[in-house]
Amino acid sequence: MATMYNNEKSGVLFINDKRNPNDPEDKKPNFTGNIQIDGVKYSLSAWTREYEKDGEQRKLISIKATHPDDMKQFSAKQEETPIPNNDIPF
Repeated sequence: MATMYNNEKSGVLFINDKRNPNDPEDKKPNFTGNIQIDGVKYSLSAWTREYEKDGEQRKLISIKATHPDDMKQFSAKQEETPIPNNDIPF
């Protein structure tokens, strides 16, 4: 019999293989994943950064959660973009 567990308010982050770590201009997140809150599965993006405070080097992680409805709106906007018609009749 399968063991059931509650994964509410739990999430996971994976290293983003699509990011180029050697390109300082690459703005893609260092990590991507998901988290479930109130039964809704959010997409997670996380970036790492180093900074200096009081003469000491420190690291931080900033995280952004995106609701599934926001992802649908983003996809719909991309689909609405018209494709130019390069067939010019002469």
